[in-house]
Amino acid sequence: MAIAFQTFKKNLNKDYVKKGLTPDFEKNFKNQRPYWDAFVQFKSSEDSEQRTAQAKENVSKKKHFHHLGQGGYKAAIPKWQKMEEELIAGGIVLATFNWSMRAKYYFYAHGGTLNMEDGSFATSVAIREVADRLDVALKVVSESSFKPDRENDELTYAFGTLEHTIHVRGTGVVP
Repeated sequence: MAIAFQTFKKNLNKDYVKKGLTPDFEKNFKNQRPYWDAFVQFKSSEDSEQRTAQAKENVSKKKHFHHLGQGGYKAAIPKWQKMEEELIAGGIVLATFNWSMRAKYYFYAHGGTLNMEDGSFATSVAIREVADRLDVALKVVSESSFKPDRENDELTYAFGTLEHTIHVRGTGVVP
C-alpha cells in the first residue's frame, strides 16, 4: 500500500505539478480535491526542491545497485538457498562456501551468482571486484590478522567503509 501511494504521488507530481497542470477533479481525482493545493504548495516549496536535489546527488554516487525485485530478501533468500543446495547435492564446492550470510546475501542481491557447473563466480565485472575483495577479507580473517565484529565485519573490510551505525540490520530475533 505504501509503495502504491508513493508511486501515485510521484506520478501526480510528474504529470501535473511539474507541467503546471491541474487534474480533472470531476472524473478521476474526486477525493484529492481538498488536498491538491497543499500538495502543490509542498512540491513547489524550497524544502521539497532541496530534498529532491539531495536525493539525486545521493543516487549519482551509488555504485552497486541491488537486483531483488518487489519481493525483497524475503522472496530471494529461498531461491538462493535452493541454488546452493542443488550445487552441494551435486558435490560442487561453492565459491562462497566460507562466506558469512551477510556477505553471501549482499553478493547475490547485487547481481552475483554461481556457475551451476563448477560453483565458481558467474557475475558482472563490478560485482566480481566486490567478490574478490570479499575473498581477500575472508582470508585475512582466517589468518587471524583481522577480527570481525558487529560494526566492522568482512563486508565493511572489503569495501573499506564504515558501517552506518544509525541503520538497523539483522536477520531476525535472537534469543
